[in-house]
Amino acid sequence: IFVGAEGTLVIPYVGGVAVAGKRFSDAQIDIEKAIKGRFRHLEISVNLARLRSFPINVIGEVESPGAYFVKGVEQVSELIFKAGGLIDESKGRASLRNIEIRSTTTTGDIHNIRKADLVLWNLTGDLSHNPFLVDGDQIFIPVKGDSVTVSGAVHLPGSYEFSPGDRVADLVRLG
Repeated sequence: IFVGAEGTLVIPYVGGVAVAGKRFSDAQIDIEKAIKGRFRHLEISVNLARLRSFPINVIGEVESPGAYFVKGVEQVSELIFKAGGLIDESKGRASLRNIEIRSTTTTGDIHNIRKADLVLWNLTGDLSHNPFLVDGDQIFIPVKGDSVTVSGAVHLPGSYEFSPGDRVADLVRLG
């Protein structure tokens, strides 16, 4: 059974189950509930046969801005790579810490902005700093903002871009 263009899975003798925008695990629970509500003694297995591709616009400080098709398992860093990487990466012109993931409506209006911080992602491996992309996202890479120099008894002394909300301890941890 395939998910329709409107994001509903139509199951014969059960009806429609809305799965658009849901994580696979949440959709799986909703599908199982719907089927077990009609057929109580069935073993249910939900599998994902193929990932859907959708376009994401990349704008700002990348070599080749534009729309790129991605699958639901791609992250911000992968899309930046598809767009040719950052402009003047060796000179540090583009921000790696204040990347915006703008969620847009079908009319193009921005209704939510999430952040990506690729420096923290590289240091910690925390996926929340390099989120997965969803349909309707737009990536904006701004010019690098204010920087702070960290020196002294730190692992990696150097200049680090300031990100709103940073504390002195956060910047020292970067170094």
